[in-house]
Amino acid sequence: MDRYITETFDIVYPYGLLYHLADPQAALEAMARRCGDLLLLETCVSFGAHEAINPEPEPQSSASQSFQGMGCRPTGPWVFSQLKGVFAHVYATKTQPAHEEFPLDWTTPPPGGGFHRAVFVASRRPLSKPLLLDHLPDRQTAT
Repeated sequence: MDRYITETFDIVYPYGLLYHLADPQAALEAMARRCGDLLLLETCVSFGAHEAINPEPEPQSSASQSFQGMGCRPTGPWVFSQLKGVFAHVYATKTQPAHEEFPLDWTTPPPGGGFHRAVFVASRRPLSKPLLLDHLPDRQTAT
């Protein structure tokens, strides 16, 4: 990624990208190198209090999936930890979009499987916003 993009951007906004990548850590590091201030990340995640990438095969034949044939479903703690490694300030949101793929209770996976999504905010400077938390919550509310 870095060999194609040389400039720095105030805001990097990778919504729905990370879970389609075989090496999400390298992608986060590359995005951080090009991010001057704020990274807003939405991604599919797996339930769990541990840090794990959870590789997941994806059909290469679908234009909306990984072109490498392998994506991932990292746990929220993994994403949060990786962001903390490349940004001084990392936040989870107090709220989640009012949509069935955005869980509100992270203590128990919902029945039936499906996608589970979360939003993360990483910043070069501290953010004092009432809807941002400096930790991963067990529960969130709907917006």
